[in-house]
Order: sequence, then structure tokens, then C-alpha cells
Amino acid sequence: MTASGTGTDHLLDGPGPAALDDVARVASARDALRAEFLRTFQAHHVLLMPVACLPAFEVGAEDFEIAGVSVPYWQVLACCRAISLFGVPSAVVRCGLSREGLPVDVQVVGPPYAEALVLRVATHLEERLSGAAHWPPPPWPQAGSKCS
Repeated sequence: MTASGTGTDHLLDGPGPAALDDVARVASARDALRAEFLRTFQAHHVLLMPVACLPAFEVGAEDFEIAGVSVPYWQVLACCRAISLFGVPSAVVRCGLSREGLPVDVQVVGPPYAEALVLRVATHLEERLSGAAHWPPPPWPQAGSKCS
């Protein structure tokens, strides 16, 4: 499958198959990092973390600059990638808008099997931070509205 013409073709390129020894070594390192990360939940019920190191950006953007430093696309999303790597439940809640009017979000992250807790915290934050009355409507038609 390709995403030809969408500006995302390069995302499908990869290094090719890996040797089994390399996969085992990387999986072991991931498991050690996950165990260290999970110890955080001994002191905290949930974590509030950034989704990205930038506010939302236009679709197709690949090059970013933060305080004069070039930041590659995949590094912008490092916070989300780390949580996905550890396999713990998370939810994203809009908590504000950038100067450009684009969403700024927060990740609610919980320990393994705490999906209900993550959703309760996310709902609480959403009710207080991103209720519908606080934000302009999205630029697409809403459910139940008539499209012209």
C-alpha cells in the first residue's frame, strides 16, 4: 500500500528486515525502559504529558524549528511514541489553542489496565479545559448538520 501523492510516501520507507538477534536486543532494552517507566506509577496515579513539543501543525509539514533549532518530524511526536512503546493506556484532551488558533493538547497516561481511570481523568479535564463553549467549531460539518 502506498500513500502516493499525499506527501507521506517517505513514512512508508523503512530499513528493511532486521536480524532476530537485533530484534531480541532491542525488545530487551524496551522491556527494561518500560519497567523503569512503570515504577513512576508507584508514586503517581496518572501522568499529564505533552502530546508533542509543538502545537498542532499543518498536514504535510515535515520541518520544524524551535528556538532556532531544527527539529525532525518524528522527534516532534516523541512523547506520544514513548507512551505507545510502553503499551500503557492514554487519552488526549485539548487544553488550549496556539497563537495561530491550532489545538494544544495534553496526554493523560495511566498504568497498565487502568483505562477506566485514564478516561475518567480525561473526561474531567475535558469538561474543565475544552468544553464546546470554549472553542470555535471545527471547519468541517458537524454530525446532523446539512451539507450544501
